[in-house]
Amino acid sequence: MEDDLWKMKSRINWLNDGDRNTKFFHLSTISRRKSNRILSLLDENNVEISSPMDVSNFITNSFQKLFTSRKSFCPILSNLDSTWIPPHPLFNSIPTFCSVPSEDEILMALNSFHPLKAPGRDGLHAIFFQKFWPSTKNIICAIVSSFFTTGNLPADINQTIITLVPKILNPTLISHFRPISLCNTIYKICSKLLVIRLRPFLNDLISPFQSSFIPGRLAVDNAIIAQELVSAMQKKKGRMGDMAIKIDLNKAFDSLEWDFIKNCLSHFRFPPLWIKMIMSCICTTSTSISINGSLSAEFSPSCGIRQGDPLSPYIFILCMEYLSFLIEQKCQLGCWKPLKASRNGPLFSRILFADDILLFGKAKISTALAIRDVLDSFCESSGQSINTQKSKIIFSPNVCAETSNSICAILGLKKATSMGKYLGFPIVSKRPTKSDLEFIIDKAKQKLSGWKAKLLSLAGRLTLIKSTLCALLMHVMQCTSLPVNICTSLDKLIRDFLWLDEPDKRKLHLISWDTVCLPKEQGGLGIRKCNKLNQASILKLIWRFFTLPHSPWVKLLQAKYSFQRSTNPSSHIWKAMTKNYPSFLEGISWNINKGTQVNFLQDHWLPFGPIDKNIHGPFSVEHSSFTVADTIAFLSTFGELHCHLPPSLEYTVLSHLALANPLEEDCVSWKFSLHGSFTLSSAYHMVCNFESQNRGVSWNWIWKCLIIPKISFFIWLLAHDRIPSRSLLASRGIQVPTACPRCNSALETALHLIRDCPVIINFWKSISIPSALYGSFQLNLFSWLKANCTSKLWVTHPRIPWATYFCYLVWNLWRDRNNLCFHNYSNLQEIASKSIGLTAEFCSSNPHLRRINSCTYLPIRWLPPREGWFKLNTDGSSNFTQTCTGAGGVIRNHEGTWVMGFAQNLGYGTNNDAELWGIKIGLELAAKLKIKLLEVETDSTFVVNALADCSVKCLNHRTLIASCRLLTQ
Repeated sequence: MEDDLWKMKSRINWLNDGDRNTKFFHLSTISRRKSNRILSLLDENNVEISSPMDVSNFITNSFQKLFTSRKSFCPILSNLDSTWIPPHPLFNSIPTFCSVPSEDEILMALNSFHPLKAPGRDGLHAIFFQKFWPSTKNIICAIVSSFFTTGNLPADINQTIITLVPKILNPTLISHFRPISLCNTIYKICSKLLVIRLRPFLNDLISPFQSSFIPGRLAVDNAIIAQELVSAMQKKKGRMGDMAIKIDLNKAFDSLEWDFIKNCLSHFRFPPLWIKMIMSCICTTSTSISINGSLSAEFSPSCGIRQGDPLSPYIFILCMEYLSFLIEQKCQLGCWKPLKASRNGPLFSRILFADDILLFGKAKISTALAIRDVLDSFCESSGQSINTQKSKIIFSPNVCAETSNSICAILGLKKATSMGKYLGFPIVSKRPTKSDLEFIIDKAKQKLSGWKAKLLSLAGRLTLIKSTLCALLMHVMQCTSLPVNICTSLDKLIRDFLWLDEPDKRKLHLISWDTVCLPKEQGGLGIRKCNKLNQASILKLIWRFFTLPHSPWVKLLQAKYSFQRSTNPSSHIWKAMTKNYPSFLEGISWNINKGTQVNFLQDHWLPFGPIDKNIHGPFSVEHSSFTVADTIAFLSTFGELHCHLPPSLEYTVLSHLALANPLEEDCVSWKFSLHGSFTLSSAYHMVCNFESQNRGVSWNWIWKCLIIPKISFFIWLLAHDRIPSRSLLASRGIQVPTACPRCNSALETALHLIRDCPVIINFWKSISIPSALYGSFQLNLFSWLKANCTSKLWVTHPRIPWATYFCYLVWNLWRDRNNLCFHNYSNLQEIASKSIGLTAEFCSSNPHLRRINSCTYLPIRWLPPREGWFKLNTDGSSNFTQTCTGAGGVIRNHEGTWVMGFAQNLGYGTNNDAELWGIKIGLELAAKLKIKLLEVETDSTFVVNALADCSVKCLNHRTLIASCRLLTQ
């Protein structure tokens, strides 16, 4: 319980359960409290405030002032300009939008919260309501039901604690803190339910130039647009120059006026009940500030939305649409001239990511005046203000100093020579250098500080690497090809952290880096090499380029570049995409519909790959340029080619042509994932070519073994024969005696010290080893460990699983050996009882272990359909190489009488292909027999889910699934 308590206090969410690191959690909590403690601050006059009472009063007064409305009224937006009619869905036409949420919806909202995130004023974490849902659901459902019926929210559940999170190390100003609101869980359920219902409409409500909080839109989209426009600006020539303006808003969330929010919601034509519910969430709150562990006096805000409220981000981006409208209005009037990255490219006047704003325009006085009018009007209506210290303007090289100085004076902003970082991405005109990306290494070092490594087990260090560091690296890698020296430095940093290396103190790296970076099923730890991860990230960018054709960043790149022709000069982003494009082509296949985008011979649209790699030519130039659509239109063309195809290939071609739907566009799917959607993991496996390195030996059994992670990693080292035994240390050049410290005769190897030492042999004889495993004690180290760790047998007295018990025995033998070597102390007699106790404790804390040995046997038999109905049973399969695929099925009536059957050779394909083809052929057969009442039965869960649930995305079987669904109508 102690480690769980300190884990909760330290707010560490990434560490695996069951791995005791109490000291780490304790020091993390102490460090966190120390960094968050506010001992002194500077006031507006730069005078230091240091007494605890004065600090508390100053903070309270500052935030009371911040959350107090600065205007007595807000202009009604429709009076400012009645032409702002944003696109909006018909909310009232959807019955569920305003209906009272069901119990299942409420539970889903509750379960979406992290169990141990900081609680609100009531002190109850989400886990309390999740664990005791049967007891608390009536109260929660009653509150939610009342809220969605009346629009009123009880004030007591909307009490908030503001905690101050430092933005920088050693903060000295009140502006250096970010106020995060801790809301009560019941309130967050109400707020989350509003978000869940609002989210599907956001893509229609929000303009494409806002990329935050909208499913499918990412920060990298804005970074690409900014990079391309800035690159084009740097090459600008001629009389008319360009400018880009980076706008930083002061306390954007905290200063949003409530009247402005209500006006925006009305303008978006939200139902009156929804407006009442949203305003109730915003306006009924009361707030206290947590200052050094104590709460300030409670006060009621009159403006601002809370950071920490699930609803706040969505309210904010809805309000920011008014800024987009004002900009668009100026552009339409010709006062504001937007920029484009290429001659035929789309125009960009702004891109937004929540409150991060970039504005683009011609470097003209008239444009500057239009921008000032827009910003002044928006700030006056919304309560926002511009932070002139953090905002800046950059100009293209052809803008004269007189013009740039005049524009800076009009806007009241400073001129800069570079954009710097935007949303965490370096915006540079050339390929980023090591100096541009040095900040990544600095952040990584901060995440992997030395004290953390010393206090964490190998399992804890690995989890920190994967959960924290990889997320940091992945952000920049999304659109940046990192230099080799950066990737090498990051790999070394990770490697040293894993093995506890320090600059002045080298440690033993027990297993090679190449092995560590293998997937877990191949004997590694699944750590990803930075250069390969970077390559996979660029492949993801190319995938999004092909699958999101209507996104602004894709339109920009399409207008400026092409994969089919050389486009020089090009940005570093496009160069990275072009370099990785051949790898991308290896990973995709085409789903044929119209067939106009797919080359019949050269593209991958069949299970066996491009046709021209499977048949012998020569072909005419005319044939080589044929699309699939050409072949469908002129089947005689295929007649000229089919003589070159083996029968299995010929049938596969014909069957895929038969699925083509001329009303749909061709689309790509990813070959290396089950459902055809791109996954970073599968792309990483592809670029590393792990499949070809697979030696046919699975290591998954180590990680499936029911044991705490720390011991799993010891078993992993032991299976590799890489625990630091005396023989291993001697082989690494370390001067140590090589004889076993127990028997003092044989060479101490891993297998000897764990099993084959005469002293240890007697120990194993004293253990109640299941008789079925006696023979395993004659096997080699890997096979012996695998046989015992995968055993389903149980020890009878007490009843504990042998596999878990065995792992504890091996672990405690190793610890006892270390005590003997370093402390001259050994107690083999206690190992068995100690291991039994640890196993029993582990099993009691994991109740599912009690059911591990229970099996349920279900009789398999055919059940007839209802009277008057028919049943179609199908099956399909493929051989290991997927070169031979077949499907079959039978239709029977309710008496079990055979009606019709089929068996079909399908050529090339996967098991899922065969299962789906079996369904399709069976449905076509039933249609020919004019059977209307038909049950379909198959043993493929994949097929059932794909056909029954339209939300399941199966891009690689999209056409076949659509054909099956059409036959069921």
